Amino acid sequence: MDSLEIDPFNSDRFLYGTGMTLYGSNDLTKWDSGGVITIKPFVFGQEEMSVQDLSVPPTGPLLYSAMGDVSGYTHTSLTSPPSTAWLTPTFRSGKSVDFAELKPAFVVRSGDATSTSNPYFGVSNDAGSNWYSPSGTVSGVTGGGHVAVSSDGNNIVWAPGGASAVYYSSTQGNSWTASTGVPAGAYVSSDRVNPLKFYAASGSSVYLSIDGGKTFTTGPTLAGSTLSSSRPLKAVPGLEGVVYLALGTNGFYVSTNSGSSFTKISTVTGADAFGFGIAGPGPYKVAIYISGTIDSVAGFFRSDDGGASWVRINDNLHQYGATNIAVAGDMRVYGRVFVGTNGLVVAPDLPLPRKLVPLQQRLQQQRLQQQRLQQQPLLKQHQQLPRQLQRLQQQPPPLQLQRLQQQQQQQQHPLQTAVLNMDNVEEDRFEIE
Repeated sequence: MDSLEIDPFNSDRFLYGTGMTLYGSNDLTKWDSGGVITIKPFVFGQEEMSVQDLSVPPTGPLLYSAMGDVSGYTHTSLTSPPSTAWLTPTFRSGKSVDFAELKPAFVVRSGDATSTSNPYFGVSNDAGSNWYSPSGTVSGVTGGGHVAVSSDGNNIVWAPGGASAVYYSSTQGNSWTASTGVPAGAYVSSDRVNPLKFYAASGSSVYLSIDGGKTFTTGPTLAGSTLSSSRPLKAVPGLEGVVYLALGTNGFYVSTNSGSSFTKISTVTGADAFGFGIAGPGPYKVAIYISGTIDSVAGFFRSDDGGASWVRINDNLHQYGATNIAVAGDMRVYGRVFVGTNGLVVAPDLPLPRKLVPLQQRLQQQRLQQQRLQQQPLLKQHQQLPRQLQRLQQQPPPLQLQRLQQQQQQQQHPLQTAVLNMDNVEEDRFEIE
């Protein structure tokens, strides 16, 4: 708990912060008489967590997120939070998550266990709805490390923290065997087409496996470069052997021959994190999203031509904290990208400009819009009123009065109801416009 504060103007209201979100209550004085108070989150979509990994499947849920402080989440909506975090296994912190590209309902994840006797690895066969801990174990593990699954889901490569090697499994994690030719603790990634290809990166070297992670061969060494990104190596969905590599201030590289050689992309001077999304118009297979530096400007960028040119997708007023861990484009919606932050959870890219708007200001805007919509049919009624009055003058007086009263109620009631409903809202909430 960070701090607890009681509202000096409302004895029923208090707030306290944690590493997850801002909690509070509006009935604190019930405690005075021994009653039970209600505690709930007081903000929406403003949890304080550290995003460790993001993975966006082409079908099923919108997003998988591995989170610090909790295991992670399966996101099925961008407007409401998941109902629960990942359980069985429950991690102290989620570290890595991946799905089988050609079988996206098969998902694997790794994380820091709640104790040394608890599991560090989990599997789901139903797109992250349910999880289980396979029976296989690896000795010496102290952390979740990185995990990758083949495109068909039959092979898994795991580089757990603290272990003496990288390991592979062809039994969905029920048994593990040490890989050869690759350093322990390397970052691992799978080819998104060929189920037998895996890539790894460690130090200034890249490694390739063509047998499902059993053996790796050393690829090129990028002189003067070391990995500065926690997710430095990713293969392009739908293109076998096309791999991108982020090296921080040393730039951004691409390989079209399964990592045998890399070419530096001259337009990028700094590459912290990147991901792929569905392509826009044109011949390229994917859009590339990057958190990095281009033309001496730090920000988020998108390329629709393989990295030859870039468009900035944020502005100076929309920056975030640490964004060098996880970036993932949406494979269903062009232009949408998810950026992992350290403390603000996941920021989805929205059309610019965006600004934080107090909810009461937003409600006032909605009131005015509703009034305009309501006034449109009322204006038509007023325009028809002379003809209606002419007809009413030919009717007996009691019927004229009754009709006019009904018409007045119909004109006034809708607007009054809308205003009353909109006023019944707490004042401290904010929405993204």
